[in-house]
Amino acid sequence: MMHSLLYSFKNKQFTIVSIVYYVIAFTILFYYGINDDGEAFKYLLDGKSIAENKGLNYGEFSYFFITYSILLAFFIKLKISLWAVVIIQILLAYVAAYCLYKLILRKANNHFLALLIFTCYLFCYPIQKWLFFIYSEGVYTSFVVIGFCVFMKLVDDFSFKNVFFFILLTIAIITTRPVGILFLLAVFTTFLIYCYISKQHKLLRILILAGLIICIALLNSPVRYFINPDSLKRMEVICMVPQKNITASYSQYNRVGLMGAFNVVKNDIGVINFLKVGIKKLQLFFGLVRPYYSLKNNIFLAINWLFYPFAIIGIFFYKKKELLLIKVCCISMLFFTALSIFITCDDWSNRFIAPIFPFIIVLAGFGINFLRCKKLA
Repeated sequence: MMHSLLYSFKNKQFTIVSIVYYVIAFTILFYYGINDDGEAFKYLLDGKSIAENKGLNYGEFSYFFITYSILLAFFIKLKISLWAVVIIQILLAYVAAYCLYKLILRKANNHFLALLIFTCYLFCYPIQKWLFFIYSEGVYTSFVVIGFCVFMKLVDDFSFKNVFFFILLTIAIITTRPVGILFLLAVFTTFLIYCYISKQHKLLRILILAGLIICIALLNSPVRYFINPDSLKRMEVICMVPQKNITASYSQYNRVGLMGAFNVVKNDIGVINFLKVGIKKLQLFFGLVRPYYSLKNNIFLAINWLFYPFAIIGIFFYKKKELLLIKVCCISMLFFTALSIFITCDDWSNRFIAPIFPFIIVLAGFGINFLRCKKLA
């Protein structure tokens, strides 16, 4: 990979984009520092416990972000500043962007499209702002993008090396954020479609059977408890901010499965109210801006609305056969993430948008390239 990266620096535009990214990233880091407030407390607490050989603080929930806790523990143990963690997050984000660049270059043989997606990713505010927080979002988003690229390589070349790296990244993904399961759903859906269009019916049947077995296993594991019934009862659009039933009891780590959530919807709030609140969640989630944000922050976020119309064009009009599976995986990630927000809640700071924005960027890149090719024709 290092040889390939050095070769890419022979391209002037690629080099300029890379240099500007690092100049901006380290200027922000040295000017504003790091943010270790709020959610960071959870990761730092577990990181400190691991460094001191103590037990985890959040029971089974700790295992869903243990990779990030171990990363923090490493630097806490060595008494190295947490700035090192942020520097790793900045570097890892660059690696993720580069993996996207190489993937598009390999699959589409289109340098304009590859450089466009590479550039948009590196300067996308909803993604990059989390690199300066001691939150798992920065590392998780990079892992998801790298995992996505390795998966696409695995589809083309089912080698031991690719299988090994994909399994390794999958483990890292599902142990960095609880929503890592959404990545698995997206790649599984994509692989099923790949088997169907390539007429590998035997493999398709095996995968469907394996999927059923995995579903049964998950439904009998702690993973199935991912919905907070108290949040549903209080009709929360933003997590821990009740819209109704304000006096109802609330526990942050109270969890039920789908059947438990269905019972809450049926007996406590009603299907119509559930659907209305779900639509509000998606509007807020994809809308990005918040009334309680500063004007400057909202402007930086609103700029990213420009990706949406191009992404829609990319979905419906960009029909390059060699990019079909990339498109399917991107749409799958958007669908499963939107579904999870619909039945749970959105975060106060909208950090849940970060891991899917790379896929919006890829689809938007397809849309922009479609319009460019149409104009050139």
